[in-house]
Amino acid sequence: MLEYASPVWSPQYNYLVDKIESVQRRYTKRLPRYSVLDYHTRLKSLEQYSLEKRHIVHDLVLTYKIISGSLMYKRPNSLSYEMISFLLGATPTRSFKQVV
Repeated sequence: MLEYASPVWSPQYNYLVDKIESVQRRYTKRLPRYSVLDYHTRLKSLEQYSLEKRHIVHDLVLTYKIISGSLMYKRPNSLSYEMISFLLGATPTRSFKQVV
């Protein structure tokens, strides 16, 4: 739930990132056998990343989908998805196929 729409809503300020991260900190601390471990050790043993790192990954995936033209969108009241494409420039640069 803490990751829902993270590319759209991602906190910019450190104090907001810390507030969101504190939710995961408190939850993992309440798990049996994990209360004595520090936060990073708990995440490592649970094979999880911090929420901040996962937000960054989600942002990068969204950016890649936009640039590569593989972003799917479903209009409200529609049953089908459609591709979203963005033309970010007029000509390709440095022999890349994608226009930047």
